[in-house]
Amino acid sequence: MDISSGPDRSAALAGEFAAARLGGGVLSVEPLSAWNSGVFRVFLRGGGTVIVKVYGEGRRDRADVEFRALEFLRAGGLKRVPAPLFRSPDGSLCAYGDLEGRKLRPEEIGRRETGSAVSLLAEIAALSSAPGAEAIPAAAEACFTVDGYLLNVGRRLDALRGAAASGGHADLAAFLEEAEVFRKEAAGYVREACAARGLLPGAELRREARILSPSDVGFHNILADAGGTARFVDFEYFGWDDPAKTAADFMLEPAVPFPAGLRGFFLEKFAESVPVDPDFRKRLAVIFPLLGLKWALIILNDFLPSSPRRRVMTAGELGPHLAGQLGKAAAMLRSVAAQYTEFAVLATGAAA
Repeated sequence: MDISSGPDRSAALAGEFAAARLGGGVLSVEPLSAWNSGVFRVFLRGGGTVIVKVYGEGRRDRADVEFRALEFLRAGGLKRVPAPLFRSPDGSLCAYGDLEGRKLRPEEIGRRETGSAVSLLAEIAALSSAPGAEAIPAAAEACFTVDGYLLNVGRRLDALRGAAASGGHADLAAFLEEAEVFRKEAAGYVREACAARGLLPGAELRREARILSPSDVGFHNILADAGGTARFVDFEYFGWDDPAKTAADFMLEPAVPFPAGLRGFFLEKFAESVPVDPDFRKRLAVIFPLLGLKWALIILNDFLPSSPRRRVMTAGELGPHLAGQLGKAAAMLRSVAAQYTEFAVLATGAAA
């Protein structure tokens, strides 16, 4: 592995950055998988810790989004998100206050943890009317029409088809054929469901129906303490979003799967706590299969030439990793295909 661009180099950069700003020297630097890749806990010689996030090439715009988002949220009184401390002039490194808690396993997620996560989403959404909120841009890949979700999935499929062709990935190409079959099925369902529920696929969600959201939301980006209190740790994609997308992403994110048996509880708490429009549940039922397909395709991001992970993996590591990701994507696609009509009943209380 090339240390100039790999995790060892990132750890060294994190330690040097913290030492230069805080003084007193660094005892050690610990990579934090719970805070996602490129994130390190720096133990200071004078006592205490600081979290340093190293943003690689192509992610510095996300660094600015995240740092500004956390400035806004902390100014609004939120304590269950990282405190932004300082950042490098080029925006490639940012330091944040440490947070208590650890990432949960799916079997550890219960009503207590779910309720705490929803309450934090509600606190964030409540700042949608705060001074300065109007200047915040849309969340990454936010969609404000049903048609927008269809276009988003189409773009991801096209990008992966290109990667399959250029990289000679016959196994990926075969999976994408299966994904295309489901995309057509989901598109037909969306048209029928919109007509049945009185929704217009091209109608834009009103500004007052949108909320501020972490966007990349789910228990993969949550730390919970011993009392079940949830804290969010990733705001690279923060911005204005459709509350139906926030809810669907929370239930669909695959890294730490949300228990299906808690979906009804989550939806009730979410609809009670977060300001949602009258069509929220209808729209959620409509877009659920599209977002399920999208998450299956996100699992395959490392097939894309732009993937940062490709630059730090050896050829011997990359092949098995890609095969594993393909298996996960196939499992998720089949799961979503088997459950989306049943989910529509749960979401709306009416048959799909």
